Amino acid sequence: VRQALFGAQGFAYVESNDEMRQTMARACQMLIDSGVTVQGMVAHQGPVAEAVAQIAKDLNADLIVIGSSRMGDIGSLLLGSVSHDLLHMTDRPVLVAERVPA
Repeated sequence: VRQALFGAQGFAYVESNDEMRQTMARACQMLIDSGVTVQGMVAHQGPVAEAVAQIAKDLNADLIVIGSSRMGDIGSLLLGSVSHDLLHMTDRPVLVAERVPA
């Protein structure tokens, strides 16, 4: 699941549906090429953590993998954290992956 709205330090960027689909397709293809069974989706409703939790439940997902913004406890306290919220909303295993340095 990929969220459409990104916000950081006073700005917001909304990806087009095509951009979201292309990003999701590339990520899924990398996993498929590695032998992983994967299904990617672009969700357009509600808070991201709730959407991810519901979709994982609907798909009976074995694992939820989500990226980390690395804001830490203080950042998540001030700004909210999708991964933190998700951990409290689902009974599925959640892998929080750190961003790879560029």
